[in-house]
Order: sequence, then structure tokens, then C-alpha cells
Amino acid sequence: MSSKPRILHIAPNGREAGGLERFTALRARRDNRYEHHLLALTPIDPDYARAFASAASLTARPLSAGLIEKHLDRPRPECIIVYNRLDALACLAAMDSSKALPVIFSIHDYSVLSIGPGYNRLTLATGKPSFFYLPVERDFATRKLAFQTRKTLRKKLKALDAATAIECPSDSLRAAISRFSKREAFVVPPYCQNFSPTPSDATGRSLLFIGALTRGKGIRLMMKSLSQLSQPFQLTVIGRGYLEKELKAWAIKGHYDLRHIQQVSPEALTGYYRKATLVLIPSILESFGMVAMEAMAHSRTVAAYDVPGISDQITHGINGLLAKPFDRNAYARLIERALSDHRLRSKIEANAYEYAREHYADNKIEARFDRLMRRCHVHPAR
Repeated sequence: MSSKPRILHIAPNGREAGGLERFTALRARRDNRYEHHLLALTPIDPDYARAFASAASLTARPLSAGLIEKHLDRPRPECIIVYNRLDALACLAAMDSSKALPVIFSIHDYSVLSIGPGYNRLTLATGKPSFFYLPVERDFATRKLAFQTRKTLRKKLKALDAATAIECPSDSLRAAISRFSKREAFVVPPYCQNFSPTPSDATGRSLLFIGALTRGKGIRLMMKSLSQLSQPFQLTVIGRGYLEKELKAWAIKGHYDLRHIQQVSPEALTGYYRKATLVLIPSILESFGMVAMEAMAHSRTVAAYDVPGISDQITHGINGLLAKPFDRNAYARLIERALSDHRLRSKIEANAYEYAREHYADNKIEARFDRLMRRCHVHPAR
């Protein structure tokens, strides 16, 4: 019998999971003081499942308390962590067998706090109206968009009261959560895959973008900004999304040096970070800047917009560069300045790496996670 506390991770997988697969798999692999078990709410990727002591999936619909209850004694956990799925949290609240178990609700996307037109994700994070229209909840079965009124939203988010505690990756997301729940929210960033500092090429003009090719990730803003650069550049884009054709058409029309790769393994990302002179993050909102964290861990300068999630991590001119939100002209000037000023980049690269070591080293993440687990009266094996 294992003496390690058992944690059951109830999480979506595949397309619905987004970056959650990396987050939960890294947690399971890196923090071996706990015994990690997975209950996926969608079919499981075998590589993902191997990170856990055991893995099972629930593909039946609709999700019910009975379906989850069958898995609670295989073996029985000391704690349950539910990722992003309020329906799963509501099911646990309805089960007698789970009431003695602490349940952590882990929120990793503003879309969990689903909001309709006129009260979108950016408005929620900043408290200010936004002229950007963001789809806020996707029905992955039908690929349609669903919208909710504030009244419906608040009723739905009542499920948060069933959680012992709430987990999120950034201060900005914690502030948004506090508007809907009185439960204490703990900030626990993801584990960093690799720390590998190398100086950038002094005369390089190699740009790197990693992420979904969507409006929310700022692809169109990035294209408009890069079109203003006076000198040639090389752009590497890693990711897929509905704006892929538009990106390629932009590159052909402007005769830009574009290399597009749909997907690479997390281990292979180090090579791309090392080749980059500058890492672009033109997102209009982030729950946590995973790419920003990885770029800083590879001592690379990040050029981003001053938006929630990113501004939690980056201080302009110190460990990265920030432009006024949605100002593509300011973003173009920022990129040009970073590419032409090697001394500035060298200073930022050194500071960025130190920031990453100070905030994202394994022992720092473990300390934050332990504080969350103590709230649930669960203590790691020593």
C-alpha cells in the first residue's frame, strides 16, 4: 500500500482541455509526494494517461453523480481536484459519498466564468467595458456558441460553493473569481517544463509565436503590427486554429518569411526558444501566460500587450516589454525597438530568467500547492 496521499484529478481531455493536459500531466510527473489518479471526462490520450498512477475515462453523456461515484473507490482518494468543469463539481456536491472528501475546483480559463455579449471575459478581468467581442462558451459537440445572462451565470456559479477551496494560476483570474465566489482562491502556477538560459543572437530578427491561431490570441493584431516593420524578419508560428489560412495568405501577400508548424512536443520547444530573438504574445487576455513563463525560463524577451494574466508576470522594461492594449502601432514600435536594441534585450533576458527561477522553480510551486492542500487537511508524503 502506498503511504502517499491519493489525489483524484477529474479533468477534460483533448480539444476541450486546452493547456490543462500539460498542467495536470506536469503536476503528476513532477510532484511525486502524492499519488495521482486521473478520471478524464473525454477519451484519454495514452501519452497523457501515462503520467498518472491510474487513468479512466467517462465518455457517456450526460455527466451524472452515479457515473463519477463508481470511480471514487478505485482506490478512494484523500482529495479530489476538478478542473474547469462546473457540472462535475455539481455532481460531487450531490453525492453522499463525496461529502467527507475535500474538493478543490481548479479554474484555468475565463470561459469557466461564462459571460455573454456586453459582459465578456475582458470586461470581467478588468472591470471596464470592452469593444472586443469574445465567444465565451463552446459546445464542443455541436461547435455552436452558447450565451448566458448574468442571472443565469450567477445561478450556475453557485456550484462553486460546493468546493472546499478554489485554485487558479494567476492573480488576475483570482480577482475575477472573487466577484462570483466567497471561497478562498489559491494561486498555483503550472510547473515549468525546462530552464535553459542562452543569450539571443545580437543581430537576429527571428520572431516566435506559440499558441492557438485565434482572435483571442491576437493573431490579427500581430499580423497588422508585423506588416509595419521596416526590416525583414523571420516568423515561426507553432499552433493551429481557424485563422491558419488567413495567416498563410498574409505571409504570401506580404512576402514574409513564415514557418508554420501545427504541433511540437513540449520537449522540442526548447530548440525553438533558443533560436528566437523575440517571443511574441499578442493575446488580448490570458488566464496565465504559459508561453511567457517558458520564454523567461529560456532567457528570452517577451513582447506582449499589457493585459490581465500577462501583466501579472511581466514588468515593462524589466523582465519583458508591454504595449498599450490593442494598439497595433505601439506593438509594432515595441517589436522594432526590441529587435534593434541588443543591450536592452540582454538586460531583459537576464532579469527574465531570474524572475522565472524565483517564481516557477519546482520548490516554489510545491510550496504553493502544499498551502492549498493544507486547506483541505491533506499533507504530502516526506
